[in-house]
Amino acid sequence: MKSLLLTLIIICGALAATAADDGSPLEAVYEDFALGGVFDPDLSNAEANELVSRGLFGDDPRLARLSLQAMAALAMGSGRGNLGFSSVVVERNFAAVPQLKEFLIARWDAKVAEEGHISLLGEPDDSLPQMRKMVADDNREGLWGTMAAALPDWLLIPRVLVAYFPGDPDVERLLWKLESHLPHGGAFLTLFNQGRFKTPEVDRMRIETVGGDDHFASLVAAKGLAFSRPEGGIDALVSALRKHPERASFLVDTLVSYGPEATPHLEKIPESDLPASVFAQVRDGLERVKRAEAATQQQH
Repeated sequence: MKSLLLTLIIICGALAATAADDGSPLEAVYEDFALGGVFDPDLSNAEANELVSRGLFGDDPRLARLSLQAMAALAMGSGRGNLGFSSVVVERNFAAVPQLKEFLIARWDAKVAEEGHISLLGEPDDSLPQMRKMVADDNREGLWGTMAAALPDWLLIPRVLVAYFPGDPDVERLLWKLESHLPHGGAFLTLFNQGRFKTPEVDRMRIETVGGDDHFASLVAAKGLAFSRPEGGIDALVSALRKHPERASFLVDTLVSYGPEATPHLEKIPESDLPASVFAQVRDGLERVKRAEAATQQQH
């Protein structure tokens, strides 16, 4: 990948006239970049950003799409984009690409307006056989790239924005535009978690969701409460624990993340409210909080 990119910088001008031709060397560079080259540790951030900048802001829509796929693949593979597990060994600073955020937001708006509707399915290409091959070959980088290739722009762009512009108010405004297209469930909340958003509106959604019937959405809401720790979060977690004791593994861990603030709430949970095994997890969580508090006091 690196040798291809270094060659690109030299021959880009010569390729400009032929970049639109099928199978051109320039397109091959971007296809490699999108399918797995973005994960290459030998590719510097400056070189990766140069690829993205040239691809997005050039005249070739194919290169623009491949640039978007590359950024999304890395976001998904790092655990910042989806699924909660990672194969990434390289960090990228795509936020340093000038006007990237503004361009992607404008592209999202244009794509939604152009299509006139939202679909969870991307282009009709069947990428499942290629995904299976990537799994069989243990090619995780290629798998993320293939998954990104199967998604439409309107889904890829939010993933890229939350990964590289966490906490940005412009990005949060775009996410709320998804509200009418994605249910208030795990997928919607995951984007806010990945963007590390802690605004009152997002925290309210987490509090309202953590005790709901959707197990996955409850898990995602709990993860958000663990780093945001809003007022009212502990009460919502205790209520969810009593209603859904089978979720104790992650609900107790989230309560523990509140530290000493959670202690009186954990102490007040009656043993009769929970199955014995779940109450044991609550007691263990309480002990973890107390040990952590004691260690902190000793350090001071």
